[in-house]
Amino acid sequence: MNAKNSINTNSKHILFIEANTDGTIGGSHHSLLLLVKYLDKSKFKPFVLFYQKNILIPEFERHCPVIILDKTKDLVIKKDLPRLHTLASKVPCLLHFLILLQKIYNLNL
Repeated sequence: MNAKNSINTNSKHILFIEANTDGTIGGSHHSLLLLVKYLDKSKFKPFVLFYQKNILIPEFERHCPVIILDKTKDLVIKKDLPRLHTLASKVPCLLHFLILLQKIYNLNL
């Protein structure tokens, strides 16, 4: 395996949140897609969170894990989003973010 293909265990995890909830797909979605697509994956591991499904999700999934958080229903992170829960147990800043979400949206972690 050459250096270019090796996995960097020191890569920084980044959670991008697209907060649009009005059902439109616009510049913020497309800009985020370009950012995730061309981000240096040897240095960063991106994740994208959406509050609703959209037509660009398959394209995002080609470049990073995608999390969909439906704000209209009660959510149990461990049960409903197991990948996010697993990741949060390994990434302290994400765990702190989920605790903040819990306080804001009264979620059950």
